[in-house]
Amino acid sequence: MKKYDASLVEVWDWKDKVYREIKDLPVRDRLIKIKNDAERILSDRHIELKSISLHKARQQTIRPLY
Repeated sequence: MKKYDASLVEVWDWKDKVYREIKDLPVRDRLIKIKNDAERILSDRHIELKSISLHKARQQTIRPLY
């Protein structure tokens, strides 16, 4: 029998809990719940995520070959 790291088991438990909470919801309600939960968690922990434009990010990572 394999022994798994406790942090990995914790992540699996968390994923299972989330799945059980949303499995019977319509897709739209699932998305709303996940979004609201994420915003609450970020707010509670005072985490600010900076939005970036995909176009702008692409310009920064693609360099000309000449």
